[in-house]
Amino acid sequence: FQRSFRSSSRGLAVVEAPRGSLVIYATSPGSVAAEGKGRNGIFTGALLRHIKTPGTEVEAMLKRVRRDVEAETGNKQTPWSHSSLTGDFYFAEKGGQAALATGEEPGPTITVEKDYGSLEIGVKTAGTLYLGGITQGHIPGGGTARISDIEAGSYSLEIRYDDGEKEIKTVNVMKDSTVRVAFDYVERPPAPEGFVLVEAGTFRMGFDSGYDNERPVHTVMISKPFFMSNYEVTQKQWREVMSTNPSHFKGDSLPVENISWYDTVEYCNRLSRKEGLTPAYRISGKNVTWDPSANGYRLPTEAEWEYAARGGNRSRGYTYAGSNAAGDVGWYEDNSGSKTHPVGRKRPNELGLYDMSGNVWEWCWDRYDEDYYASSPFTDPGGPSSGSLRVARGGSWFLLPRHLRAAFRADDILSFRVKYLGFRPVRTAE
Repeated sequence: FQRSFRSSSRGLAVVEAPRGSLVIYATSPGSVAAEGKGRNGIFTGALLRHIKTPGTEVEAMLKRVRRDVEAETGNKQTPWSHSSLTGDFYFAEKGGQAALATGEEPGPTITVEKDYGSLEIGVKTAGTLYLGGITQGHIPGGGTARISDIEAGSYSLEIRYDDGEKEIKTVNVMKDSTVRVAFDYVERPPAPEGFVLVEAGTFRMGFDSGYDNERPVHTVMISKPFFMSNYEVTQKQWREVMSTNPSHFKGDSLPVENISWYDTVEYCNRLSRKEGLTPAYRISGKNVTWDPSANGYRLPTEAEWEYAARGGNRSRGYTYAGSNAAGDVGWYEDNSGSKTHPVGRKRPNELGLYDMSGNVWEWCWDRYDEDYYASSPFTDPGGPSSGSLRVARGGSWFLLPRHLRAAFRADDILSFRVKYLGFRPVRTAE
């Protein structure tokens, strides 16, 4: 009969079994069984103890199991059964037979047999192993664990990693076989100081009620996590790497501006070398190529920028980066006093990123194409392959609120240097 033991809600569902069947539940319908402390749950442990006693009639055995479980759980769990047996059923010695009887003389006999297999589990990161929801123990990073004598069938296998992540796989245990399962999750390095982790995920990019270049709205997947600077690069940070300060408005904590796209990629490479990382860009005059395998600093893609501005996988669907009110999160025409402001003075967005709306525009990696969204790929779009303009995002101190929206797109000439255009770097987290 159909092996559908769980309902869609918590607890056990009633099983419709044919006549002549016995169905045993670990607990009463609608309840959830306790896991126990060892390899088996409380019910399974009690059942294994009593099922080994030869010559015991099954109903009597179930009463003993029921008493043990109630005693161990303080009457919080009561095993349940559904039976349409018409005779008595007895358990025999291992290798023997279990007999059905009508009372005086044993009737036809059946042989009770079960198939068993094993699992071998390997992990790269330390975590606790669960089989079918039951704790099996802790596995150290790079270690393996073996579970033997598992009844053949399909099981949920889960690793709850020490850093809070988890991974779930479905495995099929087969008779007299060892199934090997590898969990490949690797704990990520901590975010660099002044950066936040942006987890991978999907989002809807664009805005139906916006400008033509914001349409069509389309689904994008950011397949790799990345670190993004909490703040726009400040003049102090720029000076420490580049030994200059080209900004129109002066102040260590003000965002650097008056820098070209070419200036920003050079900054990223110099900062990478300073910290012993592999530069992300190969620069030959005005020819710049990006090496996605490098671990150094770089500009975000336009899709990464919008995903992060919207709050990544913590997004609450705000119009601006962290609020539906521009003044909560950004400096713009009505509140800026016609100048830039120190970074981080407004409210951050859901990820802890500041000034993604307003203050200064932010350069992105992508070339600009007004119609790019019509052909943008689903996974990790990086902009068109050709074009003389680059994307800028976020709006600035002299613009209206509508230009600060997370979906708003703009473009600039690569060599353009103005007092309202800056940037913030990212690093791939894997």
